[in-house]
Amino acid sequence: MRRDQHDDAVVRLVPLVRGDARLYRAMYTDAQVMRHVGAPLSAAAADMAFEIVCQQIAAHPPRAWYWRIHRASAGEGAAAVGLAAVVADAGADRGHAGGAELGVLLAASTHGEGLATAAIVRVAAVVFAHTAVQRLWTRHAADHDAAAGLMRTLAFRPEGQDDSECRWSLERASWAQVPDIGSRGGSTAARLAPRPERA
Repeated sequence: MRRDQHDDAVVRLVPLVRGDARLYRAMYTDAQVMRHVGAPLSAAAADMAFEIVCQQIAAHPPRAWYWRIHRASAGEGAAAVGLAAVVADAGADRGHAGGAELGVLLAASTHGEGLATAAIVRVAAVVFAHTAVQRLWTRHAADHDAAAGLMRTLAFRPEGQDDSECRWSLERASWAQVPDIGSRGGSTAARLAPRPERA
């Protein structure tokens, strides 16, 4: 998959680069942002996780793709309001024909803007159009009803739940059968994020 910028009417996705360490740290250390994802990281742990992410992005082939999320209506110089990621499963082959975790992490100030919906739809469209990934999956805190509603809206299927989290998946074939998925959604800005990489 090329590391291009991807835009639609709601979000602009810009590939994450080494210079985005401060954004990554700010998102993963913010208790409000992380409240439905997991415990916030310390600054040092976030910096170590960012290094791992950069290695995954730089691998050949990449093991992960990360983007900064910007409001489409904001100017080119506007600050990012979140992160989107796709991280290939450890068991996926070199072409990533297996699965990958999809996640979106948004600043608390963006709730109700539809950014999570738009970002997930855009990322899924890019992944299924430009990679061999067959299945995207995500997880969220078990008590996060807004995230569960968003997953149902976007044609994800429940995979299971325990006391701490719910898991959902979206198969390539299911995505192909839902041509109007880009027009679906609502304004729920749920935070769904891959767990930060740990050293």
